[in-house]
Amino acid sequence: MTLFYTSVSRKDKKSAGMCGFVGIVYSDRRRAVDRDTLARAAAQLVHRGPDDEGFYLDGNVGLAHRRLSIIDLSPKGRQPLGNEDGRIQIAFNGEIYNFQSLRKDLERRGHRFRSDTDTEVIVHLYEELGPECVKELRGMFGFALWDARKEMLFLARDRLGKKPVKYVLLPDGIAFASELKALLELPGVQAIVDPSMMPEYLWSLYLPSPRTGLKGIHKLPAAHTLVWRNGTPQVKRYWRLHYQPKHTEDIQACREEFVRIFDESVALRMISDVPLGAFLSGGVDSSAVVASMSLQSNRPVETFSIGFEEERFNELPLARQIVERYQTEHHELIVQPDAAELLPRLAEIYEEPYADSSALPSYYVAEMARRDVTVALNGDGGDENFAGYNRYSAFLLRMRKRDWLRRCGVGGLLRKINSSAWTRRLLKGKIRSAAELMVGSVEDQYVRHGAIFPLELQQRLFRPEVWDKLGWTPGSHPLHAAVSAAAGGAELLDRLLLGDIETYLADDLLVKMDLATMTHGLEARAPLLDHELMEFTARLPTEWKYDPKGRYSRFGAVKKAFFRDAVAARLPEDLLNAGKRGFSIPVDHWFRDELYGLARDLLVSPTTQILEYFRPQVLEQLIGEHHSGRADHGTRLWGLVTLELWHRWVRGKS
Repeated sequence: MTLFYTSVSRKDKKSAGMCGFVGIVYSDRRRAVDRDTLARAAAQLVHRGPDDEGFYLDGNVGLAHRRLSIIDLSPKGRQPLGNEDGRIQIAFNGEIYNFQSLRKDLERRGHRFRSDTDTEVIVHLYEELGPECVKELRGMFGFALWDARKEMLFLARDRLGKKPVKYVLLPDGIAFASELKALLELPGVQAIVDPSMMPEYLWSLYLPSPRTGLKGIHKLPAAHTLVWRNGTPQVKRYWRLHYQPKHTEDIQACREEFVRIFDESVALRMISDVPLGAFLSGGVDSSAVVASMSLQSNRPVETFSIGFEEERFNELPLARQIVERYQTEHHELIVQPDAAELLPRLAEIYEEPYADSSALPSYYVAEMARRDVTVALNGDGGDENFAGYNRYSAFLLRMRKRDWLRRCGVGGLLRKINSSAWTRRLLKGKIRSAAELMVGSVEDQYVRHGAIFPLELQQRLFRPEVWDKLGWTPGSHPLHAAVSAAAGGAELLDRLLLGDIETYLADDLLVKMDLATMTHGLEARAPLLDHELMEFTARLPTEWKYDPKGRYSRFGAVKKAFFRDAVAARLPEDLLNAGKRGFSIPVDHWFRDELYGLARDLLVSPTTQILEYFRPQVLEQLIGEHHSGRADHGTRLWGLVTLELWHRWVRGKS
């Protein structure tokens, strides 16, 4: 067993990045892990942690870690970190917010600590509970733990999926890392595009777990662990939100209890030995976080906001109301992004097919914040906890229409009409919409409701010989299974919320935040995604969250009714009454102007990679219709451009 550590001396502590790890275990004990190869892989993660580099090598086992020092900045916190006899070693990425209370209990049980880190707590907790230790952790984490006594590898990812874990099963072992970039440096790991992922990506413009876009390489899903022993992997879920039984206390008592848990969650995420601040968008979620931080801090909170020249995308005036009320140390920037230059960079950063356009403003706000702080709190999770997205109200209305049509006795006729492609082509407007509404289950309807590239458009876009081989249907999208998982006793809105938490939140929003901040060496923390807070909010009556009749909120008919009322005393009235804008960018305008030429160069040129799958005439049609204003394909073009740039990145790795 050999441990190596390399300290990195830096005059500017602000250049630190987030922690990351990479490792490999061979089935053959006689095959030794090559240190130089592992070092090359670890070098791909330097942006996550230039403070320290550490290696654990023991014959057929190798772990490497890049460290950003957040808690216990001393050399005692170096990783990989082991137990007293060194037979258990861990490489960890994340923060455990209840580590101090866990440590006290472990010390009472006789465990001895040599550092003040949260990482060492996991090691000793594993000694007590084995893989079940993850159930005791409150925080965000991805880690790899090697148990030499059992010759067992243990990988784990936090409940919501804030921290990434990726792995590949090799013929002679297993390789794992925080990022694909590191994995691709290891022997036997190849960058080969998996065409079967294409319809799923086009449907939502991100890849739900376990897909990564590359053959044989997987994401460990949120709230899952993987135990690898004797060459056999076992992936297991250890947590899921439950929406029953509902709270029976009166609404005001629940509001007060929520605020208590919320403030506790914020306070836990303010524990840091390095500078700390917050993203402030001007929405209710991030504003509530900043208000809670300000009320619990003895110094002004550092806040960071960005805006755009286009008024409909600019929330800076609302953010300034929070700045004035709480006298924060504020930083803001009007972004004039060079999307043509940044898009290839984003394809490299996100390393999977990923086209949430809000990754671009997230990149800029993280870049700005990193100049002054190392940790930033944000408002992620408010919409998933309290039904803040417009699609929830729209979909609930659709389902009420469906029920009404069934009661009227026309549901069967509409289903029969819709079952024939010939009759579907004859249908127009509201009649066609009503016929489509009668098809399939609630899960089917919700998956179809959010499609970026609906099924008929995908069938036109793909080359026929490619589409026939794929054999993909919307029912195979993981969102379908997630909505179905909550079906037992859960109300419809609860099912939609769980579906989005397990897919859109885990594999889109949290991926966006981790990598946008990570690339600038910034750690993001989300108080509204504390799992104890989410377990409390999941059991709130659905009418308290989405209150169309205005019975439970002084704001009248409103989404996120419960949350707004709970924090109303802390926020300005204008902000509480403002409609949702979202953290978005004007892609529709850009692809009619400055990005039009880029779209043509990338999508309909002799060097276009994705023409292997798609019909060039349909790509040309999408660009032309959007440029002329006949249709709005801005989001779709962003997705296609991103897909092409990702293919070019993969080609460079092959």
